[in-house]
Amino acid sequence: MDRAGRWPAKRLPTGSWSNVYDLLDPVCGFADRRIAGSFRAAGRLRVTDIEVTNEGRWRHAIGKYLGQELLRDRIRAVFA
Repeated sequence: MDRAGRWPAKRLPTGSWSNVYDLLDPVCGFADRRIAGSFRAAGRLRVTDIEVTNEGRWRHAIGKYLGQELLRDRIRAVFA
C-alpha cells in the first residue's frame, strides 16, 4: 500500500475502483461508507463512491446490487 496515498498499489497498480454501497447494508458497517477520500494515489482520487438503495430486509444480497443500473454501468465500462 502506498502509505502516503493509501492506494493499494500492489494489488491495484492502475485504473480506478468503484465502491458501491447501500447505507442500510449491515455488512458495510455503520460508519461512513464513503471511502474515496481515504484512498489516493499520488494525491489523486482513485475511488468513486456510488450510493444505491437496495430494497427489502437483507440489503447485502449480490442480486440486489447487480439489480442496480449504476453498478451494471460500471461493470459494462470495464468490459467495453
